[in-house]
Amino acid sequence: MTPITLSSSAAVGDVALVIGNPHNLVGSATQGIISAVGRSGLGRIGRQSFIQTDASINKGNSGGPLLNTAGEMVGLPTLNMRNAPGTQGFFGLGFALPTSLVITIMKKLLANGTVIRGCIGIDAGESTRFDPNGTVTTLTHVLMGQLVGGGGQCQ
Repeated sequence: MTPITLSSSAAVGDVALVIGNPHNLVGSATQGIISAVGRSGLGRIGRQSFIQTDASINKGNSGGPLLNTAGEMVGLPTLNMRNAPGTQGFFGLGFALPTSLVITIMKKLLANGTVIRGCIGIDAGESTRFDPNGTVTTLTHVLMGQLVGGGGQCQ
């Protein structure tokens, strides 16, 4: 068996294919485009770098490859945006981890049996304030998570 060819690049507008077994439908494939790269803010702390696609990612094909048209794996489908608050039904947005991150995680799992990520329970962000006189101010701030004995929210 020949291992899958990996690609470290995905660009907005690239055609994307997701292969997997959604809802136990073995060998299914869906097609879409890459609609964003470097998407963050979806994880627990928000430091992931997801590839966004409209190729359908459903229960069961998360973990199959996200391929480009050359058959290279550009990502690992991980989650979809479904039933978000204030929405009805399916959004049509799926997210995959880029192959570079998948390879890093795989190496850590093989070497240590676990992945440990550094985290101190704070995150940076920006917010915009609109004053009544029409002035727009962007504020940079630090957010601190709830502190819990033994390590905080990063466990």
